Amino acid sequence: MEVGSLVAHADPSRHLRCASAVYDRAVVASTQPFVLVSEEGDMRWCATVGAEAFREVGTASPRAAANVLDRIARDAEAGALVGKEARKALRRIAGGRR
Repeated sequence: MEVGSLVAHADPSRHLRCASAVYDRAVVASTQPFVLVSEEGDMRWCATVGAEAFREVGTASPRAAANVLDRIARDAEAGALVGKEARKALRRIAGGRR
């Protein structure tokens, strides 16, 4: 599992949640600390998730990586958690989208 990986909960009966939605998958925005962002960029998880609870199911699409970068840019706390190397990896995946 690395930055840009698309992950799902290791237990198929569990999902990522927020107050109003359920998410089947998310993008790894950082591995240290472990930070996940939804593919649409509308939700972020860090303190409530651990890498051991997830399995890799693919790689983020360029659009999803761009959405993650947008989330990092507009969310000061997420921006502080996600380092330069992680941002570079996401930019490579996003291609010309960001």
